[in-house]
Amino acid sequence: GAFGACLMLDPMRVAECVAAMRAAVRVPVTVKLRIGVVDRSRPRDVPATDAMQRFDEEDFRALLEFCRQVTAAGAAALVVHSRKAVLGGLSPHENRNVPPLRSEVVPRLRAALPGVFIVANGGLRSCASVLEALRDSDGVMIGREAYHRPWLLAELQQALYPEDAWTPPDAATVLETMAAYASRECESG
Repeated sequence: GAFGACLMLDPMRVAECVAAMRAAVRVPVTVKLRIGVVDRSRPRDVPATDAMQRFDEEDFRALLEFCRQVTAAGAAALVVHSRKAVLGGLSPHENRNVPPLRSEVVPRLRAALPGVFIVANGGLRSCASVLEALRDSDGVMIGREAYHRPWLLAELQQALYPEDAWTPPDAATVLETMAAYASRECESG
């Protein structure tokens, strides 16, 4: 049961895992993380609801220390989901929506960790939000939006490479292509 965001509460263990993976593989090892964790089962000076809503200097120091440990252990990149994770009391869906997005943390983290490849994640649902995130990060990770609205990728292609003479497919063609892909994958197990 010790997987996911709760591992951020044990940075040394994550660093040891990163080091072990780096020793075992030839591909880059990356770490996806939240900007912090609120554990509702632990007694705190601040109620969990308040801790989830705020991001202060103590939170930034903890985030920075976590990132320093995993990059020192060999993480090639950090994929930063710009909201806190809440352990206990929120469903996975609520954890993606209830804690507020703190997009301002990514550029601050990037400035504090020069040379570390930092990818922005969380709340990137439009071409405009992706382009804005790219101004302050080395890349972006688009999660569920890529399959909820796959033509976002075509919009981004056009926005990022306007000189290309590429015309994106219409939504029906994209959906047909995705359905054929899903069918092939299901058949192959």
